Amino acid sequence: MYGLYEFSNDTIEVGRLHLIEGEYDPELEKEYLVWWPQNGKKMAWTAKVLSTGDDKGALLKMRNRLVEGKEPFEQSGPMGKGKRAKKRRPFLEEDDDVEQSEERPSKKSRLESSSSTDIIQKYKDLQKAQEVNEKSYLRTLEERVAALERENDSLRNALSIIEGLPRMISSMQQLTEQHSDRERKPEEEGTSTAHTSTAGPSLQCSTTHLPLEDGGISTDAVCLDIKQAIKDRCNKATAAKYTNDLMHGLYTTAFMAAHSVTGLGASSRGETRPSLPSAELTKIVCEVKSVFKEKTEAEIKGYIRQKLTNSAKILKRKTF
Repeated sequence: MYGLYEFSNDTIEVGRLHLIEGEYDPELEKEYLVWWPQNGKKMAWTAKVLSTGDDKGALLKMRNRLVEGKEPFEQSGPMGKGKRAKKRRPFLEEDDDVEQSEERPSKKSRLESSSSTDIIQKYKDLQKAQEVNEKSYLRTLEERVAALERENDSLRNALSIIEGLPRMISSMQQLTEQHSDRERKPEEEGTSTAHTSTAGPSLQCSTTHLPLEDGGISTDAVCLDIKQAIKDRCNKATAAKYTNDLMHGLYTTAFMAAHSVTGLGASSRGETRPSLPSAELTKIVCEVKSVFKEKTEAEIKGYIRQKLTNSAKILKRKTF
């Protein structure tokens, strides 16, 4: 069933009757609240129903006649004095220059119109309340997202710290081990017939055949093996660095500052310092040669001498 609607802005259009909110009563001439589809949405309008029928085409012809300023049916006689045809427009056509006839509505029509206005106002208030609720909910969501982002950053920082802990613990263990080795190294106790090591637990007594410069083999009764842990911590990039790190792991700075390679004058002032135990010196030379086979004994002893001299300079600076 279709109806010819006359809206409150003097526009007319044909549409289905089910667009009316509530029931349509053909006996009453009143304004209805019509939910008219527009741009994919339904908008609320107030309108009167001029005519109804199942034939949409007939209603469209009637609408066209009204738009042209004609009555929907032929007039049987001339219009009365002061009367003129009311010109309508198609629905939603806006023309402020079109003259509108003002008719005083009846009391019943005023009540019906007031009721429709109240319904429309309630609908607008409901829409406004929904918009306020949506904005409030959106703000709440944004605050939650910001809080989650802060928590995520905090967790990432904590995770990076946790991932670095094993590396940190390993470094601390190495430093502690190295410090303990240095503290356990005793000062020189003098030369004995057995030439016991003065380097503490870093060196162990064993009988080993040592290679000589001319290709021969020495059968010293005492030779000192260097701990594998010390060798693992040494820099093997060059023979000089390897020699330096070996001595750094075997002796304290004070011990090295108090010794020399040969025991002869160790400075321009003629100061003499006791030589390193020959077994320990030989073992350092052998260890460096085992890694850097091209190096001679003289070169390696030169690295040892340089390390002892540097230790003496460091200790002297600390004293002053």
